[in-house]
Amino acid sequence: MKMLYKLEFAIFCSIIFTICSSKPLNFNHLFKKHIKICTSLIAGGILSSQSSYASTETPSSKTYTNERYHTELHYPSNWNQQFGELSGERSLVAFVDPDDSDTSASVVFTPIPADYTKLNSFGGGKETLRQYLLPTGENVESNVINENVKGDTYTLEYVVTAPNSPQRHIISVFALRSQESVIGLTIQTKESDFLSKKQTLEAIAPTLRVDLP
Repeated sequence: MKMLYKLEFAIFCSIIFTICSSKPLNFNHLFKKHIKICTSLIAGGILSSQSSYASTETPSSKTYTNERYHTELHYPSNWNQQFGELSGERSLVAFVDPDDSDTSASVVFTPIPADYTKLNSFGGGKETLRQYLLPTGENVESNVINENVKGDTYTLEYVVTAPNSPQRHIISVFALRSQESVIGLTIQTKESDFLSKKQTLEAIAPTLRVDLP
């Protein structure tokens, strides 16, 4: 537990993923700086490969299903699946390329209050959601490539440049289940590797479903 707390605190204070604080959730800052939690948790030995959630296999992909949060996601069949529990009743599942730990997809499930019924419950439109998702910090730069809103799902693609770290290409999806939960999907790799992995990575986000019965 001490190891988990220290890791969560470090991530909370970093420029890359601030949804691990042990304090009560502040939804105005919930998804503001999130990129590298999965790699950090895997490196720290926090994530577990055991879960009761379903995973079905096809020749090129597997399907992850979370019945509690009515969520489904397809990911490359050769990627490793890992699980972790965060504070505040949040949970995490990560899918990591076994040949490149810098390439991964992760999903964080966060319960929300009943008065969060639409994306604009978070305080605005695309501009507000973009501010939540883009990492900030000294000498940190984010270049937005694409963004769109479809129903209660916001998708943002961007490249992050930070000191002492390789450029990262990120695809983030912020999906709302009204009065129930926010599902945050983060797909990432090094920018130098993105073109070679573009087809694989871009195929993941459209498979996210948060409307399972």
